[in-house]
Parts: sequence; C-alpha cells; structure tokens
Amino acid sequence: MSELEQRVSPSATPVVEGVELIRLAVEGWKKTVDVQQHFNDLELRIRNFAITFITAVLGFVGLALKDGNKSILPAGLFWIGTLGWFGFYFMDRHWYHRFLEAAVDHGRAVEGWLRTATGTEVFSLASGIKQASGIPLLRDRKLRSRHRLDLFYGGFWLAFAVLFAVFYAHSTK
Repeated sequence: MSELEQRVSPSATPVVEGVELIRLAVEGWKKTVDVQQHFNDLELRIRNFAITFITAVLGFVGLALKDGNKSILPAGLFWIGTLGWFGFYFMDRHWYHRFLEAAVDHGRAVEGWLRTATGTEVFSLASGIKQASGIPLLRDRKLRSRHRLDLFYGGFWLAFAVLFAVFYAHSTK
C-alpha cells in the first residue's frame, strides 16, 4: 500500500464521520479532477506552442534557403529550433506530465476510498481513464500516455536530425 493510500485509507480514524466525511471526500475528489484537467490543459498548450514555434523556425529556415543563402544560417536556425523543441519536450514530459500523473494517482486513491466508503463503483473516473488509455501492443504491454508523448516529440526530433544534416550539407556546398 502506498503512502497516499495509507493516508486516505477508510480504516483511519476520521475526525469527521459518516455522511459528512463522504461529502468532504467527494469535494476533494472534485478538486482533484479539476487539477487533472488543469495539467492536461497545460500539456496541450505546450504542444500547441511547440508546433507553432517549430513551424515558425522552419519558415525562417525556408526563407534563408530561398534567398540562396549558402552560409550556415539555415542550419543554425534549425539547430536553435531543435533545441527549443527539446525544451518543450522537457517541460511537457518531465514537468507537467509528472504533475498530471501524480494528480491521477491521487484521484485513484480517493476514488478507491470512496468506493469502499460508499459501497458503490460510481467513483472510478481516474481508474477508468487510466485503464482505457493504454493502447495494447503485445500481450502484456500497453502504449501509455508517457510513451505516446515520447513518440510525439521523438518522431519530430528524428525528422529534425535528418533535416539538420540536409541543411548543413546544403550550406557547406
């Protein structure tokens, strides 16, 4: 049992009892869902900014190439864009996605407590979403949100590495 599950265990001696305790838990669960939505929205905004940013960078690179620029400028611009892309990935995957996962784990613990306290399966949103979000790959393996996030950024990163090599080769001719 995790530390969080121990803290929200129905066997803990509550200061508030009965229906009032369940009401407080439901309010806490609602706030947890709000926090999950907040971090999910932040991640989507970061990805939107990342795509807008890299599109602008590619536009500048294209303009530099169009003008017959034989300097290292197009490759340099592209490298800066690629570093920016990595910054977006780091912020998304290793910052806000961790917060989202923590909020989901907390929500699952609260839902477990509420299911036990109420004797009903009504509180299973976070658990249901986590269960449904995994895309089956192999018998025991699923493609989870963190993997899809890595594939999204990694796929672009690979394309950028190839384009960088092409731009660099073009600029040194």
